Amino acid sequence: MGSFLPEWEKSPFHSGKTWYNREKKASGGSGGAEGIHMICQYCGAEVKNRLGYCIQCGRQQAAEEMKPEPEQRLPEPELPAADSCFPEPAEEVLPPVQEESFPAFEDPAEDTDADLGYCPDVPALMLPDKRGLGKMVFLGILTLGIYPVVIWSRMVTELNIAASRHDGKRTMPYFAMLLLTPLTLGVFGFVWMHKFCGRIRGELARRGIRCRFGPRDFWLWNVLGMLILVGPFVFVHKLTKAMNRINTDFNSYG
Repeated sequence: MGSFLPEWEKSPFHSGKTWYNREKKASGGSGGAEGIHMICQYCGAEVKNRLGYCIQCGRQQAAEEMKPEPEQRLPEPELPAADSCFPEPAEEVLPPVQEESFPAFEDPAEDTDADLGYCPDVPALMLPDKRGLGKMVFLGILTLGIYPVVIWSRMVTELNIAASRHDGKRTMPYFAMLLLTPLTLGVFGFVWMHKFCGRIRGELARRGIRCRFGPRDFWLWNVLGMLILVGPFVFVHKLTKAMNRINTDFNSYG
């Protein structure tokens, strides 16, 4: 059974759109753009169909005469050498390993009392800090004046213990002052008391103790205060109070 299409539509030389559209659908795209591209050997036109017919002149192209267009390839870019892109890593220099030294084992049984919680600033000797005027007067009457002399001698020793390592001074003992005072007609006794009270004032200031006492109290209360009889008692009260403050601070901080 023949085709129902007329002869003119079957002819490949027909230049209408019917044959061309059929070839376009058969080629699967826009005029076989993705198929074989050839040059017609008769008219030089471009053949864009897979059947080998030139649309321009209508001639059949022989298989051996088909010349596909030469493919133009872009030159491949030159890649740099692998050594230039990835240089060899430098050798890592490690520091020398230091051996840790551990202290020798010590037997805890060999620890002495000096090694356990010993603080050199805390004195082992505790100085008295509870003296008062009433006790000194009462015991002075019972001992016929011996007890006040002993207390004065002890206060000189206590001041030397608390202040000598800081000010580098040392006060003469109270008994030596009593012996030298008559030889100088009482002058040495006044000089000794002035320096003793001045050293107490310096130690109070060095320790930051707020207590007003100094040589002025000796001249004001012990010398001029004898005119009102109660002056020497006021001086002894201020003296014992200042020494109690120094001894308390020494017992706590050295």
